[in-house]
Amino acid sequence: MSFPDKLSEADFVLLTCALTPSSYHLINTNSLRKMKNGVFVINVSRGALIDEPALVKALKNGKVKAAGLDVFEEEPMVTTSPLREFEQCIFGTHNGSNTQEAVRRASYKAIDLMFGYLNLK
Repeated sequence: MSFPDKLSEADFVLLTCALTPSSYHLINTNSLRKMKNGVFVINVSRGALIDEPALVKALKNGKVKAAGLDVFEEEPMVTTSPLREFEQCIFGTHNGSNTQEAVRRASYKAIDLMFGYLNLK
């Protein structure tokens, strides 16, 4: 579905886009108003794509049924964030899959590629 044309039809709004001047607060009071009641909002991209006070209001009035966020406008998420008050919010870490082993593998691969490029193998 294209944004914002299909917002009124979406059961889930999943943000995976880059943060640019035109996408800053892409989810805001106006876009939330266009969504159907009970929508699920998921952001796994950049925190500033969502106007958090607008999301809080939408969670309070039931427009948004639940939210899944692993990025926040202010990172790390402040302990006083009103988003923490909602049981229907799930929070994760943006790089939750970055285990020590995964970081080590990626680092060794990057070094190997760099040495190959420089003909230092």
